[in-house]
Amino acid sequence: MAPTPRIQVRGFDLNEVEEKLIQRHLGKLQRRLSAHGEPIIQLVMDWHPYQRMVRARMRVQLGHLGQHIVSARAAETANLAVERAVDSIERQFKRKLAVMKGEPSYGVPSRREPPLQPEAAAAEEEELEEAEAAALAEWPADELEWEEETEAAQ
Repeated sequence: MAPTPRIQVRGFDLNEVEEKLIQRHLGKLQRRLSAHGEPIIQLVMDWHPYQRMVRARMRVQLGHLGQHIVSARAAETANLAVERAVDSIERQFKRKLAVMKGEPSYGVPSRREPPLQPEAAAAEEEELEEAEAAALAEWPADELEWEEETEAAQ
């Protein structure tokens, strides 16, 4: 049984085209959630005149006593705001499923630094070893040399 979304619109009216587009986005979400009991989908759209933005707040409850997934997105049109909210809900749902399946992590481990290739890692390690060897070569061999160098520097 497909979940029926509850939709509230505050501060503006939707035309027929916008309603159809929003129903299409919600239908996409309903198909994804249909295998998980009877989820409850609530959508509230607010018009913010000073910002000239529509804010879509969506809340999905998975099952009667299940978890909640919440998303709030804003955009220039109601259609775009709902599309962004649905995409956010779907991403969160995928992550929840990944955790439930016991997958070690979701997505790319680190987006800031890509993993080093084996050749680059070996070259970097060699550079570090060479730098360490050069630093040790400059270091005095024993305490006498150290004392002589410090006395000469004074």
